[in-house]
Amino acid sequence: MTDMGQRLTDLEIHVAHQEMVITELSETVNRQWAEIDMLKRSLTRLVERINEGAEPGDAPPAHQPPPHW
Repeated sequence: MTDMGQRLTDLEIHVAHQEMVITELSETVNRQWAEIDMLKRSLTRLVERINEGAEPGDAPPAHQPPPHW
């Protein structure tokens, strides 16, 4: 094989490897976004549940120690 042919083959191999890596990274990013979206929904539900049970005056005043002291 000529030097130019070998260089072309090496470039094709390199590009094929890069395409594979890009595909894997894209799949990883998509999975992570799906997980982030799920975690955001879970966090929103938890905050709503906490807020449903809390009354505006439920928090103890800052100058008083907690009841277990």
